[in-house]
Amino acid sequence: MFKHLFIIALCGFTPLFAQTVQWKPQIEMGGQLFPAYLLATATADLFDTSEPTPFWLGDPNGMMGIEITNPAKDSKIKLEIRVPQLTEGVSIYEGVLSKKGENYLIFPDIKYNYEVLGKMVQPKPVNATFTLFLNGKRIGEQTKRIAVRAISDCPYAYKNIDDNEEDISWMFAAFVNENHPVVDEILKEALATKLVNSISGYQAENTEDVYKQVFAIWTVFQNRGIKYSSITRASGESENVISQTVRPMSESLKAVQANCVDGSVLFASVLRKIEIDPFLVLVPGHCFLGFYLDAEHKEFEVLETTMLGEADPGKTKKEIDGLYKELFGNKTAFLKNWRVFSAAIESANATYEENKAQLENEKNEDMQYQFIEIEDWRKMGVTPISR
Repeated sequence: MFKHLFIIALCGFTPLFAQTVQWKPQIEMGGQLFPAYLLATATADLFDTSEPTPFWLGDPNGMMGIEITNPAKDSKIKLEIRVPQLTEGVSIYEGVLSKKGENYLIFPDIKYNYEVLGKMVQPKPVNATFTLFLNGKRIGEQTKRIAVRAISDCPYAYKNIDDNEEDISWMFAAFVNENHPVVDEILKEALATKLVNSISGYQAENTEDVYKQVFAIWTVFQNRGIKYSSITRASGESENVISQTVRPMSESLKAVQANCVDGSVLFASVLRKIEIDPFLVLVPGHCFLGFYLDAEHKEFEVLETTMLGEADPGKTKKEIDGLYKELFGNKTAFLKNWRVFSAAIESANATYEENKAQLENEKNEDMQYQFIEIEDWRKMGVTPISR
């Protein structure tokens, strides 16, 4: 029996365990993990899996796995990934690699500890250990150090492992958090202004009532002293990922400052709570807020939230003051706020008109020009990031 085995080996047969298996860890987004992305997509259905990619196995939305060249037909694979600082236990993928010599990407469904991810206020390195088994035999183990970014870092474009650009600017929708406890405080203060009798969304069925509610919320932010801040730098840099910092609601309110995205998602969070449907408008280097004036989305308005905290512009068109009187009677205490609010609408409309052709061109593939409909991405499973 042993003689026969020896002859087979001399004739060119090499048992699998004697072969060198080529494999290496693969981390998307330039070898980094973004807690915001992992939390936002934990329950999302972002990919069409009706026609699966034959050489990508496991989680179609996976960020952490391996690339392996299959050494033999129908190899049974088992991959274990351990990241003790970020995951709960061992994440495992088991399957069959059918085609010999083909490169496969294996991305297990990682058992992230989402509570830990939500508390990543500063970037840190972690070690991920990858253990590979083929046909029941342990092939080897590799450890890779991974940079984990802060929870406030929002990636919105990256080059994937195939060097193709992925547009994920919808990630800004994840920073809209209508469930944040501070939203109820804002709404309570909006009612206290006496500018509105109730917070009823579209129930009044007239655009004037929507404007009044939005202005009451604007007034709360004005009263809280929120001002524009140009800070957008993320907690790390990467040639493969475009990202920026987006403050959580409580941080924007505590710091009384917000960049263009901060202010837009802050306002959008409150509007979603009262069921006035918001959206974000992206143009090169800037983001501003949009909201629908009716439940059917027939009309919309845009608002430049970076003008929060600005002084009364002074001289304004007579119709602006006239509309204020029409909506709020002889209540002049908020007239200065109204003028700034009106100027913010006028400014946003000017920006919109300047970029209208690109924004409304359905064939335009430039990711710098986009509408991000919050409701649509909620339906896709992109959840608010909880802090």
